[in-house]
Parts: sequence; C-alpha cells; structure tokens
Amino acid sequence: MTSGIANGEKESFRRFLYEQGRQPNTIESYVAEVEKFSGRGTFSSREDILSHKQWLLDQGRKAATINKFLNAMTAYNDFLMAQGKLDRRWIYWSDRIKVAQGSHQVDVLTEKEVLRLQQVIPCLSYRNQALIHLLLYAGLRASELVELRLWQIDWIGRSIEVHGKGDKVREVPLREDTLRCLRQYVEEDRMKHRQAVESPYIFLSQRGERLTRGGLSDVLRAINTNVGRHLYPHLFRHTFATRLTQKHVDITVISRLLGHHSIEQTNRYYIQTSKEEKQQAVEQL
Repeated sequence: MTSGIANGEKESFRRFLYEQGRQPNTIESYVAEVEKFSGRGTFSSREDILSHKQWLLDQGRKAATINKFLNAMTAYNDFLMAQGKLDRRWIYWSDRIKVAQGSHQVDVLTEKEVLRLQQVIPCLSYRNQALIHLLLYAGLRASELVELRLWQIDWIGRSIEVHGKGDKVREVPLREDTLRCLRQYVEEDRMKHRQAVESPYIFLSQRGERLTRGGLSDVLRAINTNVGRHLYPHLFRHTFATRLTQKHVDITVISRLLGHHSIEQTNRYYIQTSKEEKQQAVEQL
C-alpha cells in the first residue's frame, strides 16, 4: 500500500500527532521509528509489521524497543486511516511484548541520595529550591514544570493545577515547605526581573524569559557532584512514585497524583522494584 513515510508526509504526521496531544519528544520518537522502518521495508500489510517485529526479536532487541516500534507504527497506521489511505488497523495491542509485573527496573534516588539532596536544597536560590521541591515532592514532569503559570497556584488551598499529557488537568497538593519555597521565589527573586509583571510563567531564566527544559537540566547538572550521581528531571518523578509506594500510599492516589490515565499504567511504568530493593531482598536469604 505504501513504501513508508515520504518526506512530504512527515510534517502532516507530526501535525496529526500534535493534534492528538502527543508530547514533542514522543512525536519526534514516533517519526524516527517510522523512518527507520521505511528504510527496511514496506508497510503494505499486517505481515510487514510482524516480520519486522520478528527481525527485532532475532536481533536481541529489548521488549521496550520493540514496543516503542509497535506504538509508533500504530500511530502511523491511525494517521494513514485518517488520510483515507488505509481502511483498518493492522496492529493489535496483543502484538506488544508483555513484561512481567515488577521485572522492569526503574532508576530512582536512594534514601541516602535524597538526604544529600535535602542538605543541598537550602544552599540554592529560591527559584532552584522551588524547582527541586516540585520535582521531588510533587512528581511533575519537566514539561509540566516549565509550563506552570502563576494562576495555576492555589495559595490558600496549598495546591497547583497541573496541565499534563493530552491536556489532562489534575490538582496536586503541596507540602508546606514546598509552598514556602515557591512563595519566596515568586514574591522576592522573581520580582527582580523586568518581565516579571508581563510574563504569565512562574519560572523565569536569568534573562527573564520562560525557563526551558534545557535550563532545568542545567540546574540539576550543577548539583550532580553534591548528590553524587547524574540528576535528570524524570529521575525525580520515578523517585516520587516509588517513595509513595514504599510508604504504602494507595495506588489509586498515586496514579491520580501522577496524572496517569489508568492504574495499570502506574503499575507498569512507575511503581516497580528498584535495583537497591532487589539487592537487599537477595541478601536476606
């Protein structure tokens, strides 16, 4: 039916994904996956997909890699259907590689690393204190954090209104110390910028522009040495969810705090066993 994604289709496919509410990273990942597939074969039948899946298996690729390919091709399949080039979906959910519950290992901060981080936080600027608090104690994604606007803070209700993937909105309560850091930044350091009055965004760069995801990564990179490991935004989200699980918080509550569309998603991607926990379990034998 088609030999893969043509150059002229790329932007249309990107726009299709954007209109579906996909995040920028997901959009680029899906486009790249479809391009790689196009370089190997055609997309003219369901057998083409299954054949490529088997090739990936023969190459020893991980389940996550194969499932990413299938997810991308499912999105492309939907795009072709919307374009009137296909009349049905050729990829089913059952085609994905099933991973046993808990077998996936997430990267989280250990309690010692969290303690070192907590010792570093008071030495940072009010802005950076607030950023780390919202990552560690609210579980926000990097994209959600840099897009936060002033009106999303409920100072009286001690919460923020977070706009997540697919335009889903959730309310996230804040700890007292997190709210205090946020208030100190908004009322003091932030007001030093000339653009503070005009900008709707909470977090501003040194130039007074909206803080970017790259700028957030720079903030974390600056304290890598103090904590003793490489820090990146999603590490904090994994840690947030895992620590809540360890404190026996109901999985439904955790799922809502993270903004997941289902409890199954929370179980599958975030509430998993860390390497440290597995090691401790074995050593008890």
